[in-house]
Amino acid sequence: MSFVWKHAKKLDKEKGQCNYCGKIYALGGGTSSLVLHLRSQHSHALKEEKKNEKQTKINNHVRNCNPKRSIK
Repeated sequence: MSFVWKHAKKLDKEKGQCNYCGKIYALGGGTSSLVLHLRSQHSHALKEEKKNEKQTKINNHVRNCNPKRSIK
């Protein structure tokens, strides 16, 4: 499943809508138009998501290396 659907909702088989601005895009068999929209108009949200994912991976690694230590 494309990462796009964390930032947009599928209206039907042919359309998707951006969660941030509500703009509707034709899917035309793929999500490339929505991906381009998100990267050009809402890059802040994508950067924040990437940052959060990286921190989660770090926390999981630390937790696995030292299971007695709690991370808050």
